[in-house]
Amino acid sequence: MSLDPELELWQKDWKAGADTVPVELASVQAAAIQQEAKMRRGLAVELGVGFLFLPFSFAFAWIDRRAEMILWAVVVWILTIAVSAFTIWNWQTLWKDSVHSVHDFTLLRQKRLNASLRSVVIGYWFVAVNVFIAGGWYAIDLGLHRIGIRRFLLGIVLIVAISACFVCVLSRRKAKALRELEQIGPISE
Repeated sequence: MSLDPELELWQKDWKAGADTVPVELASVQAAAIQQEAKMRRGLAVELGVGFLFLPFSFAFAWIDRRAEMILWAVVVWILTIAVSAFTIWNWQTLWKDSVHSVHDFTLLRQKRLNASLRSVVIGYWFVAVNVFIAGGWYAIDLGLHRIGIRRFLLGIVLIVAISACFVCVLSRRKAKALRELEQIGPISE
């Protein structure tokens, strides 16, 4: 009867009198713990940045009570809540029980990296939707002569700069996750 290869290795070590945890397990476990801590910090930052949009949009709508500003605030709130809900769902692996084998740690790491790639895709969509809404808003305001060309260009430059920063961060996160997934290789559950 053939056992799991990892179990066979542990059994062999136990019979040989090995009384320490295999180095591979210890290093994989340490990497998983470090990854979890980093992901928890990342989750806190993502949610914190997302929820910063809420009071600002409320303040702008409160100061300028035109229907379009209230609509803008509602759109910001809906997008922020939707993306935050996705973020919490996507990072649910942070609250899973601990695992004990190298295979389990590696599988968990792979699931977390896939979650990171999903968050990058949502991040790109979030940036695109925001650019579309903000750019369209500025174009409409320019067309209706509510703002001048200087303010329009300043707004567009600001939108492009902020979006470029988000895209750079997302691209780095994607490249890192893909690199780590390549190092892990294919894993079967």
